[in-house]
Amino acid sequence: MDPRQAWLEEHIEDGGLTWTRHDELVPIASGVLVLLHGEEQAAMARLAKLRSIAKNGELVPADVAPGEYHVETAVIDELPDGRNLCFLARWAPAAMRAGA
Repeated sequence: MDPRQAWLEEHIEDGGLTWTRHDELVPIASGVLVLLHGEEQAAMARLAKLRSIAKNGELVPADVAPGEYHVETAVIDELPDGRNLCFLARWAPAAMRAGA
């Protein structure tokens, strides 16, 4: 288990994040999304280990139900006083209320 995982889970679960909804709707027909760093080549990526935080060069498969989605983003920023900075993104069903 990555030692940063507990810190990340705590910040996500405490409900204090401010999520920003991006306007564009993304239609998903069905299937599996493959999530990886935007600068990586999917053909060269390897599956991330289960129950760990994915690193550059690793991908994470995610099942997504058919429908329309918005991308929502949030930032956990403890810098410069803390030592952690994390950018989060999630797929939110178009029918879901922003920030929920």
